[in-house]
Amino acid sequence: MKNYFLIIGIVFISLGCDKIDEKCVEEKFASAIVYEFPDSLYLSATHQLKIEYVIENSCGSFVEFEDTIVDNNTEVKIKTLYEGCNCTLEFLQEEKFYPLHQDSVGKYHYKFWMSETEFDEYTLTVFE
Repeated sequence: MKNYFLIIGIVFISLGCDKIDEKCVEEKFASAIVYEFPDSLYLSATHQLKIEYVIENSCGSFVEFEDTIVDNNTEVKIKTLYEGCNCTLEFLQEEKFYPLHQDSVGKYHYKFWMSETEFDEYTLTVFE
């Protein structure tokens, strides 16, 4: 009978630890802060656009730029990952570079995610 309770106890502890681990991992989007978006760009040239964002605690890190492109419209989000339960609350401003590059002449619209209802918008003219 003792073995039965021991096995049940181990199962509950194991399941409990899994739930804690799952609660301590979260993907979030960070607000993009763009200071110097170019008005224009030469055809096929690449401009490394500096984008700043805030990591909310010591367990956070940059994952990737998640961009959605439809016709001449590009929506960019910064995906971050928070892993760990014992994190210190510290706001760190970091930066990454997003490559602006177009292979056709025209006007392109970029939207950078700020919050669920707000985007920072820019227009890029590409010419020869």
